[in-house]
Amino acid sequence: MKKLSIVAILLVVALLLCACDGNTPNASTDGTSSATDNTVQNTSSQEDEDKTPTENPEDHPNYTKEYTVVQKTAAEKAGMKRVKILVMGDSYTSGDGTVSAYRHALFKTLYENGGHFQFVGNMNSSDVRLSKAYQAHMAQGGRTTPQLKSTYEKTVKDGKLNYDVALILIGGNDYYGGISADELLSRFKDLADTMIADRPDAYIFFSEMCEYGNIDKKKIDDVNAKLQKLIEQYKAEGKRIEYVDLDKYVTFTAEKDLMNAPPSGAHPNNEGNNKLGYAYGMAMIDTVLELNKLPADQNQLAFVEPAEIKASKTEMTLKVKEQGSVYYTITPANSDVKSAIWSSSDPYVASVNEYGIVTAHKAGEVVLTARAVGTNLKAEVKVTVKDEAFELNPAGAQEIYYEPFDSADNWVGTTTQIKNGRAGKYYVDSFDATTKTSYTVSKDAGSIAFYLTASGHIGRSMDSYNSLSIGAYELRICRNMQTILFLIDGKVAAKYMGDPYTFPKDRFVMNFVDGKVSVYRNNECLLTATAPQDATGKITVKSTGNGTFCFDGLVLRSGK
Repeated sequence: MKKLSIVAILLVVALLLCACDGNTPNASTDGTSSATDNTVQNTSSQEDEDKTPTENPEDHPNYTKEYTVVQKTAAEKAGMKRVKILVMGDSYTSGDGTVSAYRHALFKTLYENGGHFQFVGNMNSSDVRLSKAYQAHMAQGGRTTPQLKSTYEKTVKDGKLNYDVALILIGGNDYYGGISADELLSRFKDLADTMIADRPDAYIFFSEMCEYGNIDKKKIDDVNAKLQKLIEQYKAEGKRIEYVDLDKYVTFTAEKDLMNAPPSGAHPNNEGNNKLGYAYGMAMIDTVLELNKLPADQNQLAFVEPAEIKASKTEMTLKVKEQGSVYYTITPANSDVKSAIWSSSDPYVASVNEYGIVTAHKAGEVVLTARAVGTNLKAEVKVTVKDEAFELNPAGAQEIYYEPFDSADNWVGTTTQIKNGRAGKYYVDSFDATTKTSYTVSKDAGSIAFYLTASGHIGRSMDSYNSLSIGAYELRICRNMQTILFLIDGKVAAKYMGDPYTFPKDRFVMNFVDGKVSVYRNNECLLTATAPQDATGKITVKSTGNGTFCFDGLVLRSGK
């Protein structure tokens, strides 16, 4: 009761203070708090315009606060041990469905808390935000625990690859194979025994199994309880092994944190990966800092400090609901820190995500800031949002075709890949399908739109791509979703290359207006080219890569 009384008194005082200066923070016209509602509403009226409440930017879920950075000088880092971290696992670790998996958030958490480290492994991520020292890992999609053990023995065991700390996330693919919880625990024990015998002085962090949308949560809980008990037995024997309980650091749920893409609910989305990375970083940081106290290794990599960060543009103008993108460059090129954290001074006006995609919400001005991780180096971008709604579909264009992909009746080719509301392929399956019917989309007033619902491991060359074409026009997503090509009669008419990458659930629109075509990713224009003729012909979807490609919601509109 005493606590409640104190809280009540403080609330009354706060309200009186707000009343004195004529402002009520976080209030809306219906008396609800804007902090609990992500929908931005215009509550102003002509009669009472000067009393209109404004949203508090700090209450927005995407608001990034400035915080204390634990910095160490290059001289300090030169004298301390640089901890080698081996991240091991399956597609959760390799980043299937997203660019970096959780490793960027892990890097950020360890680095911001003063850790001096590097990732090691036999593979690299393609995350543009990480330097080579932090890209390495040892993970691959579809890998089971016995396969991971085999790779460990070939790649790491007996001094082939040194590490001080190992982080293991494994188990989903084992369960997909139909084994029991006891069998999975036996596999975990076999892997742990191998690693402990090989590196008795190294530290092992064995993550609990995360929630999977297509695995019964009760089964996962059963495995985790047994795994935790096993690790407690190891620790009682003096082994350097820890169980990572995610609930100690974050709340990870399948409904909110998994990507809704094939295989259904099997991989985290960006928010889920950020939670995982933070949890793993907080679980490991004390161990990393203790190891940092040891003297530097004889063959330790020299730490290269970042000197400057620049944004790709200093100003940007958008309409309401329009999107744009901005990226940063950190120099020198060989700096250990390639990563920056984006923030907006008022996300209610314009927000920015971790890859620099900017979304305009309402008229006003904001400043976007990119701060190099672990430093005070910053770059700023002024964004002006015009009081004008963004419209994408050309005036007068009517829907002429909608494909829900609920059957393969309208398609030829590998029609077995057209099902369950999506058209696509998984991993090494070939995919090339064409409609039986021809359509015409006007070059002066038409559009072709679809949602990319899953795409990953396409390949790193221009010859590895996913595409959709109609008549003379083709849109290709190449080089692991980093490059967008627009082709006319097989020749490249326009190209988009750079950051940010394309992600699952992105919406693509080829918008034809007055003899020109613009390609949009969500509400952001990526490229523009001349459209010399109507888009007339059959719709073809094709994938030449060895990864995954699925899309849905295909819609054709035309003024004809």
